[in-house]
This record gives sequence, structure tokens and C-alpha cells, in this order.
Amino acid sequence: MNNFIEITELKKVFGSGIDEVHAFGPVTININT
Repeated sequence: MNNFIEITELKKVFGSGIDEVHAFGPVTININT
């Protein structure tokens, strides 16, 4: 859950760059997992 929250914050920071966040978001989860 913590990882998901961090990604959500990243989405807020990027805003327009949602596509980029969506691209590396799942990768970040996989790394932590």
C-alpha cells in the first residue's frame, strides 16, 4: 500500500506526465516486491 501511495503522490507532482508515471509506476512496485 505504501508503494501505491508514493506513486499516487508522483502522479500529483507530474500532473501532465501521467503517461510517464503510468509507465514506470508498475515497475517501481515490481522492484519493491
